[in-house]
Amino acid sequence: MTQRYALIRMSPRVMALLAACFSILIRFLAPGWILAIALLMIPVYPIIGVVHWIVHFLSLGQPLSAFQSRLALTSNLLLVAAFAFQIDFGDGPCGVMPVTMILFWVGLGNDCPFKISEQIVPWIDLLLFVPVLITWMLLVVVAQRKSIERASHRPAA
Repeated sequence: MTQRYALIRMSPRVMALLAACFSILIRFLAPGWILAIALLMIPVYPIIGVVHWIVHFLSLGQPLSAFQSRLALTSNLLLVAAFAFQIDFGDGPCGVMPVTMILFWVGLGNDCPFKISEQIVPWIDLLLFVPVLITWMLLVVVAQRKSIERASHRPAA
């Protein structure tokens, strides 16, 4: 007797929205001064989430190729990873990340996982988003190429 498993089919646009929301939620697991300043001055994290969803919404029209599906999934995973590895500081000299906070809460880490220069942290945090930006650009380029191919295959009226 064979067993069939039901797969939940979800639109890549909905996946992008869920990834953006989950990423922002993950970032709040390691609150510190960088997060507080970023939210008070420029709400950079919500802006990144909205841009992620807009890029996916505009570039993932039906029908999707297998490459587009894989690229969209990669983009979502990279976004979650970029938020999970954001470094922040509290009042002490220790840097914290959402990942290290989760490990600390489950008893696998300590409350001061690493010490790092505060001057280099914004650059590291910014560089974590470079792969996400590259996937966004690739999604847009692939969508434009598909649009041009469809237009060239239309019969002349």
